[in-house]
Amino acid sequence: MESYNADSFGFALGADKQITSDSLLGLSFGGYFSNAKSRSSNNSVKTDTLLFSIYGGRRIGNLFINVSGGYADGDLESKRSTSLLGGWANNKHNAKSYFGNVELAYRFGNKWSYLTPFISYDFIRYEEDAFTETGNIAMNVAERNADAHFQTIGSRLGHQVKRNGILLNPELTFGWLHDYGSGSLHTTGQFVTRSPVFTVVGISRNKNRGVIGAKIDAELSKRTKVFIRYDGEFANHYNAQYLTGGVNIAF
Repeated sequence: MESYNADSFGFALGADKQITSDSLLGLSFGGYFSNAKSRSSNNSVKTDTLLFSIYGGRRIGNLFINVSGGYADGDLESKRSTSLLGGWANNKHNAKSYFGNVELAYRFGNKWSYLTPFISYDFIRYEEDAFTETGNIAMNVAERNADAHFQTIGSRLGHQVKRNGILLNPELTFGWLHDYGSGSLHTTGQFVTRSPVFTVVGISRNKNRGVIGAKIDAELSKRTKVFIRYDGEFANHYNAQYLTGGVNIAF
């Protein structure tokens, strides 16, 4: 199985409202755009996805309960090298997913320094349409469905400090993720010349992965915060790293 590189970027917009002094409810909308390319054959997959979600949180003393769920709809465009004939096979099709998250966290410490152990559970249902390629050695590919369930156990360590009137909150996250899902997508298809049906087993992800993160929030005013955040997952022959930033404005 050949290795690949993937470049991705996205955006998110959200709005939430304080329902009570200890709970809030919000909605968010975003986009995710990715381009993955093989390191050896120039095979590629381009993905454009829109996401919609609802989220909420409740604080009971030092206990925090956070839940979220949503829906994503994406257009995929792939290009596969058929090097024996010096050409390409192409396709465009649709995929969608449904996702949810529940997290429990308990905070130790005070306003300025804290340690927050947490446990979270995530579920993702992925559905990809069947499609027929065009071009050389084209294939008919059946629809693909997969469920992913994973649990993360970890802690967040943070400290707040005020500098030049700006409240800074650096935070580190470390944990362990266990994946209960199928681990890979299988592709079933046949060439348009009506060859026998065959199945290709996809890349299996590591069931256990280390999780690390780093974030810093800067409170510029009572209504405005900016943040930058790094998240990473690491395992044997696998790593995924993300860098995000944003602005929170209260009205």
